[in-house]
Amino acid sequence: MLLWFKGGSSKLKEIKYDYSKFKRLGKGKYSQEENDFRNEIEKDKNVIYLFYKIDGNNKECLYIGETSTTLKERCYTHSKKERDEFWCKKGNCVYILPLGDIIDNFTRRAMEALLIGSIRPTYNKK
Repeated sequence: MLLWFKGGSSKLKEIKYDYSKFKRLGKGKYSQEENDFRNEIEKDKNVIYLFYKIDGNNKECLYIGETSTTLKERCYTHSKKERDEFWCKKGNCVYILPLGDIIDNFTRRAMEALLIGSIRPTYNKK
């Protein structure tokens, strides 16, 4: 999926993962599956992200969020880590929409709210 924004375009990124293979092997050490996930989610700042559970043809949107930082920071650095939330544990795919520098905090949050209102994720409370 390609979306256009003033100043360029952004490609929706799909990252599949298996949370059951996420293992902490010591301080700062993770399983290969989790390292692959961490590497994929650290590439873009100023994003909207959507956690999904995909089972065959069934797709359930679990949670939609936004951050001015990277999703990796939201999952591993911030207090209330997304990695430990039910939607990350239950999900097996995350879509990341990089917004670039042209989109400000207000606009990013408005876009998140529109997506939440139209998709109706299972665990969003907004």
